[in-house]
Amino acid sequence: MGDGTAKCAVCGEILKIGAGGIKNLVKRHVGTGICGKNKEKKEKKAFDTKKYGKQSGLSAFLRPKAPPVPARVVAPAVINPLLPPATPVDSPVRIRPTPSAIVPQDTPRSVAVPPKAAALPKPPRVTMLLSDFKAIIDAVDMSTIPECEGDDPLAAFGHHPSTYMPNGIQGDELWEVGLNAIVHRVFGWGKTPEKIKGMIQGGILGVRNFYDFVQYFVTDRSVDIGLFKEKVDVLRDALDTFPKCSASPPPPVHSEIDDLEYVDNPVPQSSEPAAALHEIIDVDALSDVSEPTTFNHQQSSDNHCIGFQPTFPPGSSPHYDYPFALHSKLNLPWDYAVKRGVLTLRATGCRGKRDDAANSPLCARCRMLPINSILEGIMKRITEEGIHENTNLGYFSHRQLVDRHHRQNQQLNALKLKGLNNSKLLHGRARALSNHKRLLVAIRSGRVEGVDRIIRVGLKRGLGVKGLLALYERAAMGAYCPQPYEESDYLRGLLLWRLGGNRVAKIAHRSLHQIPSLSTLRCNSTMPRIRPSYGAPTEIEVKSNIEAVLSPEELTASRKSGDVCHQVVMFDEISVDKRIRWDDLTNYFLGLCREHGDRVSLEFNGVDEMKELFRSLDCGDVHYSSEATIGALGILIDNTRIYGARPILVSGTCKCETSAEHARVLQTVLDAVDSTKDETKLCVVSIASDGETKRGGALIDMTFKDDLSPSSPIYPLLHPLEFMDFHVGDDDLTADKDYKHVFKRLCNLMLRRCGLDVRETHVNPMIMQSHLCDAGGSKEHIDSLFKPDDKQDVTLAYQLMRDLWSLPETTSDQPIFVAQRNALRLLGSLFRHLIFPYICVDLTLSKQLRHLSAAAHLALALFRESGKDFIPTLLYTDIMIMIKNVYFCVAKGKIDNPSGMFWIILLGTDRLETLFGILRTIVGTDANVDLLQLATRLTGTNEVSNILAMKPEWDSSPRRLQLPAVTKEGHQILDSGVDRINPRSWRADVSLSNVVLQTCWRGGRRMVEDNNPELAPLFAALDRDKRSISILSPCGVLLMDLPLAEDDNEDPDVPDASDVPDVPRLDMDDSGVWELEDQIAEDEDVVVSDVTKRVFDRFVLMDGKKVNKARAIKIHSRYRNEISSTDRLKRVQEIKRFSFDRSCVALNSIDDDFEDTMQPVLIIGEPVATLLYCEHQLFVCIGAVTDITIGGSKDSSVTDVG
Repeated sequence: MGDGTAKCAVCGEILKIGAGGIKNLVKRHVGTGICGKNKEKKEKKAFDTKKYGKQSGLSAFLRPKAPPVPARVVAPAVINPLLPPATPVDSPVRIRPTPSAIVPQDTPRSVAVPPKAAALPKPPRVTMLLSDFKAIIDAVDMSTIPECEGDDPLAAFGHHPSTYMPNGIQGDELWEVGLNAIVHRVFGWGKTPEKIKGMIQGGILGVRNFYDFVQYFVTDRSVDIGLFKEKVDVLRDALDTFPKCSASPPPPVHSEIDDLEYVDNPVPQSSEPAAALHEIIDVDALSDVSEPTTFNHQQSSDNHCIGFQPTFPPGSSPHYDYPFALHSKLNLPWDYAVKRGVLTLRATGCRGKRDDAANSPLCARCRMLPINSILEGIMKRITEEGIHENTNLGYFSHRQLVDRHHRQNQQLNALKLKGLNNSKLLHGRARALSNHKRLLVAIRSGRVEGVDRIIRVGLKRGLGVKGLLALYERAAMGAYCPQPYEESDYLRGLLLWRLGGNRVAKIAHRSLHQIPSLSTLRCNSTMPRIRPSYGAPTEIEVKSNIEAVLSPEELTASRKSGDVCHQVVMFDEISVDKRIRWDDLTNYFLGLCREHGDRVSLEFNGVDEMKELFRSLDCGDVHYSSEATIGALGILIDNTRIYGARPILVSGTCKCETSAEHARVLQTVLDAVDSTKDETKLCVVSIASDGETKRGGALIDMTFKDDLSPSSPIYPLLHPLEFMDFHVGDDDLTADKDYKHVFKRLCNLMLRRCGLDVRETHVNPMIMQSHLCDAGGSKEHIDSLFKPDDKQDVTLAYQLMRDLWSLPETTSDQPIFVAQRNALRLLGSLFRHLIFPYICVDLTLSKQLRHLSAAAHLALALFRESGKDFIPTLLYTDIMIMIKNVYFCVAKGKIDNPSGMFWIILLGTDRLETLFGILRTIVGTDANVDLLQLATRLTGTNEVSNILAMKPEWDSSPRRLQLPAVTKEGHQILDSGVDRINPRSWRADVSLSNVVLQTCWRGGRRMVEDNNPELAPLFAALDRDKRSISILSPCGVLLMDLPLAEDDNEDPDVPDASDVPDVPRLDMDDSGVWELEDQIAEDEDVVVSDVTKRVFDRFVLMDGKKVNKARAIKIHSRYRNEISSTDRLKRVQEIKRFSFDRSCVALNSIDDDFEDTMQPVLIIGEPVATLLYCEHQLFVCIGAVTDITIGGSKDSSVTDVG
């Protein structure tokens, strides 16, 4: 068949025959046991079909049969080594149809010949094979062959070929339908030419009929000639044994001579006799040609076939590249010869004569060699593809064998080397296996308990089996005690080390077996020391601190890819000890103020610089640093390892700088932070501070430069907010106020003796106490709320404001009392809207913003009505700046990270206050630190802050800073506090994608109007006002641009700490304490000092002796001791912060039984009237009781009014 398969005529199976053709089928299949079994199955099936008919249902019998569909595709030709080349281009011919075979009159063919359909042009190889077969038949002397009779085998082909098969079937399907059976019924399977020779007969019914049979089905019915090739080859070989007819013309070499008609260049008539032209050459009689004839111009005129000479690529040689050994493995249809480096191939059937008709120096057989598939594969492997490594060696040429030999040698060498390496590896594995066995034996001995800990620790250190075995032996001898430290153990050890110092860490390691040693803790703590500013801060100093406290890799791993992370810059002051220190990392003096430090040389190169510095201190040219400005970064992220305060600025100040000078310090820090934006991927959104006035002015200068530009990305989100202030700084920067400081200041406002006005109703502490008592508050609880000597108590602030917003409506019929209760309830509503977003963990971000909007609208309406008598201007301004900053930060978050989350509890300076609390725990509550100690301990403070953020259950915040977290209903959540609330503990949804700022802002105003309908006229007046009204411009002008009145302050009647005279320190020699502190600082800085390369001398010459610079400063400053922070001294000496007597504010008693007395009683809140005579005029004075003082003490009522 055309696909390289053939059907066995014996058993009917279709088998692959490969390149060997039918010979493979005959040699490997026909006559075998499989063929016999398949034949028996086929005959039994045919017998059953003939006897019983085809087993099918009745419906199948009645169903009409589909007519056979003729094949539309001609099957590809079988690869044949005897194919001729294509017609030469220089011989213009036209193809004419081959005439039908002439049938004599006496032929028994009685069937009418159907008309021939128009056939496609025959391929050259088909025409050549048929022409060659016909030429061989014509060359045989028929007189020597008996004529075929009607019962002879070849007589089966005596009828016209068209009568053998129906006309509707074409192509190879004819062979399967019945043509195969007809041919093989005559010739059988596997017959040799000797057996076929007896069947050859002449005459009309002889071998010529078989030729007509083959020609018809090949040319007219498109049957592949390869199917007949086996029988044709056997007949041709058998015909070659018969005598040839010498008088007959020679067999044509070109198979298409009969089918072609020359148009131009007719073949010239030869003058030689016909016998010479048609000489028959007996190929078998010729001797073997030892050397091929090389084709050249001299031989082109003779009649000899020169053979096919394949072309080799440049650099190739037949000796090296032709596979000569292939001739011994395959029966190739050509022979070879090499002469003078030229390879000549001759076909096996070459008759030695050239084909003059084809104008070729080759014979017909040799001309078919270039198209032989086997030879094509050989040449392709030589010129293009090469040969596969796994091919049979017979296909290899000499060169290919040599190359393969070299490759195999290389592979052998590589395998030898690999074997050597494997041998070495196996020896190492054997030793390792021996060590494993030794370790197992040691473990089995049971000399050490807790072997798993030894193995766990050793594997964590990266030890192998030998190291584990050595570690086990050390543990067995008692020289090593394994400890399987976990992360919590390291964190606990670092916490104790940073809070308690080296000695506490050593004690904990020796007494608590789960705490690592000090050296291990130092290895696990890699945070570098904060670099303090010895003068005015510079960008280089701040930038180095940023690189020390922030790790870009840590930030990248903790946030989502592509998200922009926001941060706030926090500033606050802390009191420091007035003391000059030497920084051993920079060789500069520390302890001078940044305002005047540039007046002297701060670099410590010798004794002269030190003497000049102390001389300038004595004459007042420079000053000690009384406080240190701390700047820190607060990242707005939920990762507990990162969102702790990161200190980046430590700068001493004497508090003499102006707001403009302080603004330059803040701007330097901002510039340094912005310069690291590319590395940290952090963007500053606000500057946070407490209520310090001087820094407040600096923040106003920095964040109130221009109005928000319409081109800003956040402008579309914020512009629709009515009454919002749109002043911003560079890069839309806004200021922020710490919410806890605002709460404490509001509480202190309630404790002012002068009170405040709400809706034209005056309230003061006495009035508040009377209403709390009326609401059911106990005397002890009310007394505990009004403590003016503790202004920093956050718990007190929360409890007082909670009681105010929890006041019920009164049932009293006294108008003044009712007005006071309504004023207090309205004030409590403001406090609730302001505080609730920070303590209620069940509020979503939208509800938090709605509460803050309600607080802003309510405060705006009340402040427009009463002004500074309601809330001091500075406090009102800070509240509005805080609310404004929340909305601006949320808008920036929606632009930069729309799919992220936002926690308003991360705003402000609360995280920096937490850092200060840890610092005071480290240094103690009765002492301050100097600038050098502050910078040293801030590193540990930062690490402690991060640990407590990861483990909040370990920490217990100071009582006065602890506030409860509440639910929506206001119920306290047990075991939780505001200081412990972090983004992970917030239970409500704070996604930015669910927030619409305009809706939240309008919802807050609607909430106020619905809950307080009496405020409708105030909001109506706001809407009618045509001026530029905003929350920071209640009357159309920015409050920052207006001068403050003398009485416009938050605490006019309570003396400030600065008013308390300094108590001098006892004159004593504290050098021993200083030396101890120096030694502690040096011990704690040993990690930094060891890795820092010193480029300066640690000693100076004093009186001819080398003295350590730190000791030289101590000696010079021994008699220049300055007292520490005032607040610290008052704590140490038990002096209260406020100098007035507590009894002047506290109540003597609250008479709960005054209603039962029959005597006249005067209480706070009742109206009073009196007559006033002046200048002969009598006046009636009407008022209300706001305060009662009897004998210098306060009281809520008085009975003796006579």
